[in-house]
Amino acid sequence: MKKRSPQLLLNKVLPVFIAAGIIVAFILGVRGYYTIQESAEKNGLNQLIHTTEFFSQSLILGIDNRKQILQDLAMQLQIGSAKGDIMIDRSGSAIRQAFSNFQHECHYIFFVNRSGKVEDTKNWVNGKVTTIDVDKVRPYLEKDTSFPKILEQKPYSQSGKEYFWQKSSFINLYQTVTDEQGNFQGFLVAPLNLEQFYQHELKVKSNSYKGYPMIKNRDMIVVMHPVRDQIGLNIVDDRKKKFPGLDFTDLEKLEEQQLSQKQGVAKYYSYWWDEKSLPRALKLQAFQWIDVGEAQWVVAYNSDFYELNKTPLINAQILMVLLVIVLMAIIFFIVQYYRREKFYLLEANKQQATLFELEKKLYQENKLETIGLLTTTIVHDMNNFLTPIIGNAELLIEENQDNKQLQEDLKEILLAAQKGKELSSNVLRFSRNQPNKKVKEQDLSKNIFYAIDTIKGMIPKNIHLYTHVTDNIGTSKFQSQDLQILIFNLITNAYQAISQTSKEGEITIILKEATSKIGKKSWFDSYLKRKEKYALLIIEDTGPGMSQELLDTVFNPFVTIKKTNGTGLGLFVVSSIAKKYGWGLHVDSTPGIGTRFTIVIPIHIHLKHE
Repeated sequence: MKKRSPQLLLNKVLPVFIAAGIIVAFILGVRGYYTIQESAEKNGLNQLIHTTEFFSQSLILGIDNRKQILQDLAMQLQIGSAKGDIMIDRSGSAIRQAFSNFQHECHYIFFVNRSGKVEDTKNWVNGKVTTIDVDKVRPYLEKDTSFPKILEQKPYSQSGKEYFWQKSSFINLYQTVTDEQGNFQGFLVAPLNLEQFYQHELKVKSNSYKGYPMIKNRDMIVVMHPVRDQIGLNIVDDRKKKFPGLDFTDLEKLEEQQLSQKQGVAKYYSYWWDEKSLPRALKLQAFQWIDVGEAQWVVAYNSDFYELNKTPLINAQILMVLLVIVLMAIIFFIVQYYRREKFYLLEANKQQATLFELEKKLYQENKLETIGLLTTTIVHDMNNFLTPIIGNAELLIEENQDNKQLQEDLKEILLAAQKGKELSSNVLRFSRNQPNKKVKEQDLSKNIFYAIDTIKGMIPKNIHLYTHVTDNIGTSKFQSQDLQILIFNLITNAYQAISQTSKEGEITIILKEATSKIGKKSWFDSYLKRKEKYALLIIEDTGPGMSQELLDTVFNPFVTIKKTNGTGLGLFVVSSIAKKYGWGLHVDSTPGIGTRFTIVIPIHIHLKHE
C-alpha cells in the first residue's frame, strides 16, 4: 500500500483547520461585539435609573423646602378679621423674607378663608411687597381642580394639582392657618411657578453631554421641561399637531409603557426638542412616578444612547477591526501559501514563519493598545461623571445649611465623589502614554511659591503650615505641573496623617541649598561626590510617623496607612516624578514624632547683575 506524503496530508488538513478557525473567530468576534453592546446598554440604563432617582428626590425635597417657607410665614403672621389687610405681618419683614426665599418662583401669596373666598393678596414686584385686587389671583385658585377637595378633606394637603396659566405651569402650595384656640381659619396660598422651580432645582448645568430631566402628569402633558415651548403639550397628540412631519411611533409606545408601569426604562427614537433642527436620535430613558401632594408626576431622564455608551461602543468597534485585520492576515497567508507552494516551497515555508511571527506581534501590540485605551477612556468618562456630582453636592450643601441630616448625607456623597476623582486622576496619569515634551529650565523657588499658594487654602484650619523657602535659589529642568503634583501629594499625605491622630499639627516646607553639613547622612554621600549644585526640598510633619516595615514599601503603588479614603497612589506618584527627572528622594520617619521627605534637585545658579 502506497504511503501518503506528510506534506500532501498537511495540504489537505490545513485548509480545513484554517477555515474552522476563521469561522470560530468570526463567531466569537461577532458575539463579543454584541455582548459589549448589550453590556453598555445595561450599564447605561442602570446609570440613568440612579440619575432619575436623584432628580426625583431633588424634586420632592425642593417642593418640601418651598412648603416650609410658607409654613414659617404662617407662624409669623396674625390673621385679622378687618377689611383690607387680613394678613398682619407682626415682624414687619416676614412676608418680604418669604418672597425673597422663593427666588422669583412665586409672585403672589394670598389668604383664602374657610369658605374658599380670597380675602387678601400680597404681590412681590421689584423687591417690594404690595397689596393688590383679589380678582387678579382668583384664576390661580380656580384652575387648581384639587382645591375643592383640599378644602373639604382632613388632614389638609399642603399642595394641589398642577395647572397651566399664561403659558406656564404652576402648583399651589397651601398652608393652614388657625386662631389662638387652634380653630381652622383658612389657607395661605402660594402659586409656585414650576418653570422657575425647574431652573433652580432640576436643570442640568453641564453642556458636555446631551440629556435632561422632564416631568409629566397623568395625562402625559409636559409639566416641566428645559424648552419652554414644550410645557403644556401632550407628548404625542399636541406634538403631532405642532410637528406633523415627525415620526411619533416610539413615543406612543413610551406613553403606554409609562402609564402602565410605576417605574422602568426604555430605549426609543425621538427628537432633541431643545435644538431648532429637531434631529432624530436614539435615546435611553429611565422614569419613575412620584406623588407630590394631590399631583402625580412621572420623572423621566433622557440621554443620547450613543453618547452615553460611546466608550464601550468604540471598544467594540476596535474589537471588530482587530478581528478583520486578523482574518485578512489569515486569508493573505493562505493565498500566499498556495500560490508559492508549487515552485517556491522552501521560500513559502520561510515566509509563512515570518508572517506568523509578525501576526503574533501585531496581535499582542493591538491587544495592549486596546487595554490601555479601554482603561483611559473608562477612567476619563468616570471623571466626567463625578464632576457634576461634586458640583451639585457642594451646591446642595450650601442651599441646605439648616438641614443637618441632609448635609451629612451630602457630605458623604461629596467625599466619595472627590476620592473617586482623585483615584481616577492618578490612574489616568499612569495608564496612558505621555508625550515626550521638552523640559525647560525654570525658576525652582518661584514654582514652589506658586504650588504652596495653590494648596494652602485646602489645608484644615487646625493644621499650621510654615514655609522657609529661599528666594532665587536657582533653576532646574522640570515641568511645573509635575512639581505641583509632587508637593500637592506630599502635603495632602501630611495633613491627612495628622488628622487621623490629633486635632492639631504642623507642616513645614523648606527649600535651601544643600551643603556639606548634610554629609552625615549616608544616603547623601553619593551627591557630595558630584560637582553639581543641589537644592533640598524638605516637607516634614508632626503626624504619627511610620514604622521601618512600612518605610520599606511606602513608595510602592496601593500601599496606604490611612484607615479610610486611602488610595495608596500618592507617594507612588511622588516617586515616579522623582525618577522621571533623576531627583533624589529620601524619607525619614519616627513613630509618634513625625515624618520628613527630602527631595534632592540639581540646580543651576545664575548670578544677578546689579
